[in-house]
Amino acid sequence: MDTRAVICNPSPVRVWGLTPTDRLNRFLERKGILVADDVNHTDGARDVLILRGDHVYDDRLLDALIANPNVAMRSGEDDGAPVVAAHVPLGDAATPLDEMDGVPPSALAADARLALLKAETPFALEVTEANRRTIERRLYDSSYKGVTDVVTKWVWPTPARWSVGVCVQLGLRPNHVTILGFTLMLVALSLFTRGHYGWGLLAAWFMTFLDTVDGKLARTTLTSSRFGHWLDKLTDIVHPPFWYLAWAGGLAGAFDSPTPSISLAQTVWVIFAFYIGGRVVEGVASGVVKGGLFVWRPTDSFFRLFTARRNTCLVPLTVFCALGRPDLGLWSVAAWTAATTVFLLCRLILAWTVWRPSRRQLESWLLDVNPGAADAPLAVRWFAQRPRTGG
Repeated sequence: MDTRAVICNPSPVRVWGLTPTDRLNRFLERKGILVADDVNHTDGARDVLILRGDHVYDDRLLDALIANPNVAMRSGEDDGAPVVAAHVPLGDAATPLDEMDGVPPSALAADARLALLKAETPFALEVTEANRRTIERRLYDSSYKGVTDVVTKWVWPTPARWSVGVCVQLGLRPNHVTILGFTLMLVALSLFTRGHYGWGLLAAWFMTFLDTVDGKLARTTLTSSRFGHWLDKLTDIVHPPFWYLAWAGGLAGAFDSPTPSISLAQTVWVIFAFYIGGRVVEGVASGVVKGGLFVWRPTDSFFRLFTARRNTCLVPLTVFCALGRPDLGLWSVAAWTAATTVFLLCRLILAWTVWRPSRRQLESWLLDVNPGAADAPLAVRWFAQRPRTGG
């Protein structure tokens, strides 16, 4: 291995159940970088990563540090901020960090600002017992996408954070949560097929909540596995639109559509066709807009809040079920899926006309904002600044 790592100044304070050194070891293991006890045990390495073990780092900073040799990084933007990490040739590894000239985090990770579809400035934070809870909140908030659906963005964050804390205390891993979520997905599917919509929706909403919890638990504890990744993908494939197919089965022909010319079977075909079409549009758009279509312009980010995905479609299903009209719930999902896919296609055509002359990927509007501005416009406050998770 050409690169080795050395972790100095360890701290015993645990953040989400891990000391800063534990977090660094897990991150570096995933990257295939061996950790040496000190600079005297790095024989065979071409260069060395030196990291203070009393800080927590944004993953984007560590990725950028690994990719950029011959650089040292300060903990903040001020010129007087201490150097807390460096990637140096083996011959310079014995130089103390406080004697190196460092760059600010924003300069090191300038190309990584679109991670998780947001523009939050990457961070390197010293961990103390006094600020442990603040840093736990910062790490949790940083695991959230800036551009996502309205339920994930504003309903789930606080209860999901509490649940992540409980999982950490109980020693539960993301795979445990993912397996439970997968089971609930199948339970909801079965209940919808039988027409037990109330209980099915309860299982479905709990499953979507756990889908948030397992992702946040994985990111805050740097715990992931190939099995969990593929099980999560399998869950996404099975639902939707198969939940909607099961929902239609549960209606047993009791379908009074506002558009009489469209039958129950045709309604289901509309959902499948436009659902698949929407995902195809998003896939094509990823080659046109860096980061995907939803981060091209503020309009697209606002639209992502309500576009026809699982969480947003569960809302009308729940409302119409409560009103005793589950058939209208399914019809509304079909209508909204068709409408949002048409809108996405129009946005892709517009983006393609801008992209075509140069054939260079279009940049996101998130790269041109100051997420820390106090007087930022609504789009910046909603999509670029850290979420407010309350409690």
